[in-house]
Amino acid sequence: MIAGIILAAGSARRMGRIKQLLPLGGKSMVWQVANIACQSKIDQVILVTGAYRDETAAAVGDLDLSIVNNPTWQDGQAGSLKTGLQSLPDTVEAVMFLLADQPMLTPGLINALIDKYHCCGQSIICPSYNNKRGNPVLFGWKSWKTSLNALQGDRGARQVIADNPGSVAFVPVDSVDIFCDVDTEEDYKKMCELFCKKALTPDCGTKTNHRLY
Repeated sequence: MIAGIILAAGSARRMGRIKQLLPLGGKSMVWQVANIACQSKIDQVILVTGAYRDETAAAVGDLDLSIVNNPTWQDGQAGSLKTGLQSLPDTVEAVMFLLADQPMLTPGLINALIDKYHCCGQSIICPSYNNKRGNPVLFGWKSWKTSLNALQGDRGARQVIADNPGSVAFVPVDSVDIFCDVDTEEDYKKMCELFCKKALTPDCGTKTNHRLY
């Protein structure tokens, strides 16, 4: 079983308004990310809320996912990550972490990461563009359960990846736009433009000769 944990607990201090609820393609940004995850090979999608928990939960009310709340979201991303981990079923084999402000990812990219995990023998799978690592990232649960549950502060799982380069396999993507996130009004303006283009050329995120649906 593959679980996907979407981190949507932050207060968006830099943005100055609730970025996960910003409109994008007729829906909220968090809905777009969650819908992409629900369309992929992920078996269970878990959304972690915190700040604006009621509004965020309501925004994805029509999707088939689970919602858990992190009451200590102010302490940093690691707490939200572990809140999601605590809700995992015993049957989980691997877990993928997704960010609520990166709606340029595609079901095809998520599926390619899962397929790479099943065939390559490595326990951390990341997308990359020109040797730059991005999100989402998949972790084998048995290999990294202890390390992930020991995380502290606002660095998330980046340190686990940095400390274990020999365990990482990469899935190349054909555009750095897939990694774009939203922290400022200028970022949001750019995201709206990118998302509009994405709607015209759906799901061609990995470096292949065909689209992955």
